[in-house]
Amino acid sequence: MAATKTSQQKTGLKLLYNPWIVNKPKLGATPYYKTPEQLEKTFDEYFNFCLNNDYPLTITGLTLYAGFCDRQALDSYSEKNEVFSLIIKRAKSVVEHKYELGLHNTSTVTGSIFALKQFKWIDNQKIDIGLENLVKAPELNEDQINSIADKVLAKL
Repeated sequence: MAATKTSQQKTGLKLLYNPWIVNKPKLGATPYYKTPEQLEKTFDEYFNFCLNNDYPLTITGLTLYAGFCDRQALDSYSEKNEVFSLIIKRAKSVVEHKYELGLHNTSTVTGSIFALKQFKWIDNQKIDIGLENLVKAPELNEDQINSIADKVLAKL
């Protein structure tokens, strides 16, 4: 008789948390990668894990798998040098691409739309109504305003 899967095993969370523990730095510490290649290898491991376990790619998952405490820490690490920055941008683009592909699933695009907005995608329309062509009213001095007011009042 086959053992039943726990809810964690069904969702893949148990599998995903194990690598996070391995890559976890000391509490409060930023993960340290001696070379950009080490960071790239860690990102590739995350992508392979997700693909092999039918687990969705997410920025938060990528961040935690690499040992960072949050997305801001990952962004700060990208300032370490240009090569680290390019590797982090590429990894984020892989996740973004996966969200883009989700837009083609017409039954459930809401999550992908929300996620893409976090990448600064915009879904509003810009309508130019041509206000620059409007004629400006002439500037009037106090005497001119009083004269107009007197004419209007005289008609009442």
